[in-house]
Amino acid sequence: VETMKPVAIPFKQLFSLSLYFGNKKGFEPVMTNYLYAINRANAKTLIVRRKENSIFTDDMTDNSEIEYFESDEESSKKLYLRLCDEINSRKEYIKEYAGLNDIALDNPRLKTMAKTYVDEKTVPMFIIYENYAEFCENAAEECLAVLTILYEEKNVYNMYYIACFEPDDARSISSKDAYKSFNKDELCIMYGGRYDRQNIVNLPYKYSNIDAELENYGYAMMNYRGELYGVNMPVEYTGNEMIDEDEKSIFELD
Repeated sequence: VETMKPVAIPFKQLFSLSLYFGNKKGFEPVMTNYLYAINRANAKTLIVRRKENSIFTDDMTDNSEIEYFESDEESSKKLYLRLCDEINSRKEYIKEYAGLNDIALDNPRLKTMAKTYVDEKTVPMFIIYENYAEFCENAAEECLAVLTILYEEKNVYNMYYIACFEPDDARSISSKDAYKSFNKDELCIMYGGRYDRQNIVNLPYKYSNIDAELENYGYAMMNYRGELYGVNMPVEYTGNEMIDEDEKSIFELD
């Protein structure tokens, strides 16, 4: 991570992304950049706000494609019903693809084969948890059970999840299935230092014992495909038009 460089994040690789903020001052500017990048993708966005002091206000953007939910039991039920409705709608394109290509609906590879078709027929949807630990601690159990199932299934619906964490958050919910299943690939971007207080990925000792905040909260360490990289505010949208590029390592692209 000694060599830092800005990179463009291909959102298609972000089925589930964990964001850690060691310096809380960086949360609003960094997330504002992420939201800007997502808006450029013409995506639908579901934002689950923290219970107090949320940066996501109803008037922060004129994007009508943003829907807001809260980190409480009642709102979590509305969230999982909304997600189920969206997934059921997108499943129709999988059936359509199967019919066009004479593929049996019970073919175990159907969802994987239909992924590009679904992407072409739908707009991306991003689900952002402003504080995932708080959400898991307050959501209805039936909501967490449904989400656990959704996370276990690799993305085929053009839907992407981003969970935000503060120091010690992950430790507080480490036993919950909705946490353990969220990001098994450990795709994580850690902003602002205090790496000793994160429990999302295993870090080498020379990083895991860093207990100081970084004043440059735009600097981050990224755990990507099992390797650590130093990056700087990596939120540029790479676009849906580069289908073949989306699966490449972002650190191998020119």
